[in-house]
This record gives sequence, structure tokens and C-alpha cells, in this order.
Amino acid sequence: YPRIISDLVPERLELAREVGASHVLDARTGDVVQQVRKIAPHGVTHALETAVSMAALEQAIECLAQGGQVGIVSAPPAGVKFPFSTRGIFERVARLWGIIQCSAVSAEFIPKLVRRVESGDLPVDKSVSAYDFEDINRALVDVESGRAVKAVLVMRQ
Repeated sequence: YPRIISDLVPERLELAREVGASHVLDARTGDVVQQVRKIAPHGVTHALETAVSMAALEQAIECLAQGGQVGIVSAPPAGVKFPFSTRGIFERVARLWGIIQCSAVSAEFIPKLVRRVESGDLPVDKSVSAYDFEDINRALVDVESGRAVKAVLVMRQ
């Protein structure tokens, strides 16, 4: 299966190349759905939306094959709604999954993650950046700019 990554931030696209994406699409330079359909003419079976972006969610749905699934791992801020049509989901007989920490059975999921990290298949060191708590503002700037994918704040005693 192709591993297709789309993003607006060049640093994250480069990281995607480094960790094994088969196709990297710069969402700033063209129609993402059209580009995905060139790679997978019948659509993709799975899409993951992580950007808290209405446009990205709609694109993920449009990229689906019949019976495909979209996972959403981010949510809009409290009080903000995603105003979108569910028609694309119905037309594709697709599923839309909200994914949060408790979406997995920890006793099964965590050992799988550990095995993937140990095998080198999940290079956490490339996607996680640690910051002292005092550097919280720099962490936010780095995440927003794409220099950091996942910022972790460290509280020292």
C-alpha cells in the first residue's frame, strides 16, 4: 500500500520522506485529491487527518475508496464546529473515526508501539522534541513553524 503524506510545512514533508513515505505531496502546490487519485485511482482505504483543518478533512474524505476510513486525531477548539457535509462519507460507504487516547486497548496497543519503536519502524526520536517547561513559548513556535512535530514539555524538579 502506498504511504501518502500531504502537508503544508516543508520540514514535515522532509521528515515524512525520512521515515518511509512512498509519496510526499506539498499541499501548497496543487490539488491534493487529484494528486492522490493519480497514485491510487480508486482511492485510499485509510486516511488520517491531523491538522485541525476543515479543508484537510474534506480532502481526506474525497481521497477515500469505497468502504474507506478517515481517522481524525485532532479536534477544533471548544465552541468551534467543523461545518461539513457527510455526503462524501455516505457516497463512499465510508467510516469517520474520532481517535483519542482511549481509542485503543492499552494492554494491546502499547506493546505493539514498543515493538515498532524497538524495530526502528516507528522513529519516535525524529518526531518528538523535548523542551524544558520554561521554553513552552519556543515549543509552540517550533510546532507552528513545523520545526517540531510533537513537542513534549519536561518539568524538572
